[in-house]
Amino acid sequence: MEMIKPTVIAIPIFALLIAIEAWYSARRNNSFYEKKDGWNNIFIGLMSVIFGALIGLMVGSAYVFSYDIAPYKFPA
Repeated sequence: MEMIKPTVIAIPIFALLIAIEAWYSARRNNSFYEKKDGWNNIFIGLMSVIFGALIGLMVGSAYVFSYDIAPYKFPA
């Protein structure tokens, strides 16, 4: 059984909580929710996903490079 990545679960929950916070703030007519905070959180979440992918790409490339220059390769 393959494990589900936490990001896959966290993103929809995070978006739902932002929407609830914005709705609650608009309903109460207070400044509890600020749009710039919401956009900042979304940007940080996207950067986390992008940097995670880039780091994975770099690590994968290092493995491929190391395999190519290895003096001995085990039979598969």
